[in-house]
Amino acid sequence: IVQGGCDAARFRREIQPAREPVVLRGLLIGQCLGLWNAEYLMEKGGDKDVSVHVSTEPRMDFVSKNFAYRTLPFCELVRRAA
Repeated sequence: IVQGGCDAARFRREIQPAREPVVLRGLLIGQCLGLWNAEYLMEKGGDKDVSVHVSTEPRMDFVSKNFAYRTLPFCELVRRAA
C-alpha cells in the first residue's frame, strides 16, 4: 500500500487501524533523512549493548527456533548492517 499526503489525523483514522504494512511518501519528517547515516547512528548509540537474533540459516524460524540471542555493541550492529 502506498499513501501520500498523509497527516497525523489521516494516519490515525485510516492507516493505523488497518494494521498492514504501508509506504508513506512525500512526508516532511524533519532532519532524520539527511542526518541519520551510519556514522551518526554509531556515534549516538555508541557501545551500548543491544540484543540481536543470530542464525546460520537465511530464514529464521520462530517455531523451530533456529537462532540464538546475542548481545553486541550498537555501533557494531550498525557497522555490520551498513
